[in-house]
Amino acid sequence: MSPVFRDVVLGLGLAAGFAGLSGCSPTAPVTEKMPIPVAPPTETKSSSDGEFDGPVEFPKLPTGAGAIDEDAPREFTTTKSGLKYRILRQGDGKKPTILNKVEAHYRGWLTNGTEFDSSYKRGKPATFPLNGVVPGWQEGVPYCAEGGMIELVIPSKLGYGSRGQGPIPPNSTLRFLIELKKVM
Repeated sequence: MSPVFRDVVLGLGLAAGFAGLSGCSPTAPVTEKMPIPVAPPTETKSSSDGEFDGPVEFPKLPTGAGAIDEDAPREFTTTKSGLKYRILRQGDGKKPTILNKVEAHYRGWLTNGTEFDSSYKRGKPATFPLNGVVPGWQEGVPYCAEGGMIELVIPSKLGYGSRGQGPIPPNSTLRFLIELKKVM
């Protein structure tokens, strides 16, 4: 059992729900919870950091990932909290709330391209309660419907902040490609 996974299980007390996770996942413990808006916050198409302003190429899809919609946006939408997201594939199922468990395939990487976790590489989607993941996932995943795909750019304050986590250095911006398989 990896040290990060052990911390997740011990910190959240949900060993059964995380049985297949390893590495540094979005389920690693967070020290504070961010309130999740019921309705989408006011959004813009730009950001102050400039890194993801304007059109950005789509991420390389991991082996086993579904397709991106032909009309998927190349720009990210930025929320008031600083989270950036874009829906890469529209889903036709229900959208989760913070109270749901979700089953998702995902790939996480740093802005320098270093991958730090991938359920695709493990060959099995992960299942976890949405209220047990980093605030960036808590805010972003509810924009996606079952069967959909979303890309998130999570600022440090909505990820692991100044403490970092496992292979994730302190103050890191996180990027995730997420396919929402099921809302429970």
